[in-house]
Amino acid sequence: MPVLNRDGEPDVDATYQRGKRQMREAVSLGGSTEGGEVAGMFASALEDFTWFWRHALEHKPSMLGVRGSFLLGRFVELAEHYEPAQGFLDAEISRLTGSVQAGEVSRREFYDLLALLRAFERYADFGASFDTLSRSCPALADEVGVRCWRMFVLGERIDLFRAHAPEPLEIVEQQRQILATSYGPDALPADVLEDRKRNRWRAIQREFDELTRAYVDAGLDQEAEQLEVAHRELSLQWSA
Repeated sequence: MPVLNRDGEPDVDATYQRGKRQMREAVSLGGSTEGGEVAGMFASALEDFTWFWRHALEHKPSMLGVRGSFLLGRFVELAEHYEPAQGFLDAEISRLTGSVQAGEVSRREFYDLLALLRAFERYADFGASFDTLSRSCPALADEVGVRCWRMFVLGERIDLFRAHAPEPLEIVEQQRQILATSYGPDALPADVLEDRKRNRWRAIQREFDELTRAYVDAGLDQEAEQLEVAHRELSLQWSA
C-alpha cells in the first residue's frame, strides 16, 4: 500500500522515501531477517520498492530516471540483506528476458531489462539479450541500440557498439544541455553551486574519455576525431 496524499492519491516520492527509511533502520538494527521487527521493516521496504517499480510512472511519469537508477540502487541494497527482494528482481529479469526471446517486449520493458542488468553489473548477459532482441525484434533493436552503447562497452561487445555507435555531435549536444540545466536553487552558497558544476563536468569528461576509447577500439576513427573537436569546443565554452 503506497503512502497516500491528502487527496487520497498515491504519493510516489513519499512511498520511495518510506521504503528507504525502513530499509536503513532495519540495517542499523543489525539486519537479521529471522522474524521480529527488523524482518517486518525489510518486508515493508520491499513492498514500497515493489509498488514504486510497478506503479510509479502511472502517477508520476517524471520519475522514470529515478526508477531506473536510484530506486534500483536501493533495491539491490535491500536484496543484499533480504532474500525476497533478490527473488523479486531475479523474477523481473527472467520475465523480461522471456519477453525478449518471444519477441513480445516493448521499448520501455527492454530499458527496464537494461536497468536491472546494469544494476547487477551483468553486462555480458545484456549483450546476449541484445543479440536475441536483434533476431526477435530487429526494428526495436535498431531503435534502442544507440542508447545502449555504454552497456556494450562494459560488456566488451565492440561488435554491438560498432553497429549502434552514437553520433558524436548528438552526444556533445546532450552534454551541452546537461551543463545548461540548473545546479540547484540560487539560494545555495556559491561554493556549493561551483562544486556541483565541477562534478558535472567531471562526469561529462569521463563519458567523453570512455566514448573516445570505444570509437577507437571499434575502428571508428572519424567519429573519434569529430567527438574530440566538438568536445574541445564545448570545453572552451564551459570554461569561459
